[in-house]
Parts: sequence; C-alpha cells; structure tokens
Amino acid sequence: MANLQEDKDVREYIIKVAMNEFVRFGFKKTTMNDISRATNKARSSLYYYFSNKEEIFEAIVRKETQILTETISKAVGKERTAQGKLRSYIYVRMRFFQLKGHLYGRGINQYWENIDFIDKLRQDFDKQEFEMIKEILREGVKNGSFTIKETEATARSIAVAIKGLETYWLKEKDIKRSEKILDNLLEMFFKGLDKH
Repeated sequence: MANLQEDKDVREYIIKVAMNEFVRFGFKKTTMNDISRATNKARSSLYYYFSNKEEIFEAIVRKETQILTETISKAVGKERTAQGKLRSYIYVRMRFFQLKGHLYGRGINQYWENIDFIDKLRQDFDKQEFEMIKEILREGVKNGSFTIKETEATARSIAVAIKGLETYWLKEKDIKRSEKILDNLLEMFFKGLDKH
C-alpha cells in the first residue's frame, strides 16, 4: 500500500513540475530532458510513470479539468437562485480559464487539434457543461425565474456563447473589462432585448 501511495505522490510531483516547464517553454519546446532536470529525476524514472511528454500533458489537463468541474459544482451549489447559479457557473468557469491561460497559451493552443485526447476531453467537458447549464435553466423555468420555450436550445446557445468568449478572456489583461462584458451578456440573457 505504501508503494502505491509513493507512486501516486511521485506522479503528482512530476505533473506539478512539468506544468511549470510547459508554462515556461511551451509544449513544443519542453522535452523529457527538461522535465527530468526540473524534477531531479533520471529520464528512466520519468518513463516508469509516463510514456512521453504528451502523456504527462494529458495528466495535467485531466487534473485541471477535474479541478474546474469541482470548483464550478461547489460554486453553483452555494447559490440559491437559478440566476445566481447560472451567473456563478459562467463567472467561475471564465475566471478559471483566464487564470489557467498561462498553461493553455504559450504555444500550446496550436497543438490542441493534434492531440487526440484533448479533443475527447473537450467533448466530454462540453457534454457535462451542456447538462449542467440545462439543469440550471430547467430549475429556473420550474420556479418561475426564467421563461424559456426550448431549454435544450437555450442551454446549447449559452454554452456556445461562453466558449466563444474563451479566446477573448485568455487575451484580455483587464479583468474588470472582461467581467463588464460578461455582465452585459448576462443582463441581455436575464432581461432580454425586447421591451415587455
């Protein structure tokens, strides 16, 4: 049992250090030698835990995705109203992406399409996101907070709109400005554009 825990600890350590290397040098330029030097472990030790740098990067992205999902769920769970839940969901998600922009930037973005697991992970996250947004909307319709004819279509529209903002949020340095844009988007959603 001690060996299993020790292996887990070593893997976590490699992931943590490798993330810093990817942030510093980008995905393409980071080598197993760099990670070996940074972790003070022989390359053969790294290969005991991971086949290559892509596998290390996959472990990093999976961990980050798990943290994001847990952080969103926790934040949404604290809210009492459907509007609060949706607002919290979107803000936590976008802030997380902005915070983690250093990992997803620095030359890594151009490789997303070439790494199969990223596409699969993104599809899984998209499905999960759609379901969570849909559930918030259903709750809002049920308690009279939202008047929505097609919950599924609306949930998909919100998910697409959020995804569309990711690039902007990663590039924008002024957090207040980013949040103002998000506030305006949410106001349009909550109040609608037509006069009633």
